[in-house]
Amino acid sequence: MKRADMLAFIFSLNEADMAEVLRKHFTENPESIKKVYLLAKSVSDRFDPEAISQEIFCGLDQFGFKDLNARAGRTRHGYVHPNDAVGEMFQEVMDPVLDEMRKKIKQGLSGAAKAYCVGIIQGLWEYETQSSSEISDWFVDLPADAAREALEEWLASEPSEEDKAEVDGLFPELWRE
Repeated sequence: MKRADMLAFIFSLNEADMAEVLRKHFTENPESIKKVYLLAKSVSDRFDPEAISQEIFCGLDQFGFKDLNARAGRTRHGYVHPNDAVGEMFQEVMDPVLDEMRKKIKQGLSGAAKAYCVGIIQGLWEYETQSSSEISDWFVDLPADAAREALEEWLASEPSEEDKAEVDGLFPELWRE
């Protein structure tokens, strides 16, 4: 069998089977763990801030009054104030992205963590300045607060001075306290 065919078969495996193959390989070849770890880390440390920015912008921009009205008012569990409903919608978009940034920080993936921080700031700024959503005005201070939170958490990870200066330069003046 040709090398290309063998690789094609390996790459066609589902996640569970691929994980099992890796487990068995590392058990039989423990000397390969460090090399694979370094490769995995380098691949995991690359993220596109623009993709993260678009995820946030599109996630927030999709909401309209129909979504707000479906969540606010009388519900089976009582009354939900429209401001609370808006906060829930905002958090639905932001929590997974912020959690992913935190995960990258914990993993020591400084490039990916920086990309997430930049993407969050840019996505929220784009939403605040360019959204055509019917309810964008309802989010009030949420974009600025979330951007500050992301920046503070990223800064706590002790990035390089060069990275700090770069990200600080991207942070909108209007959102500085």
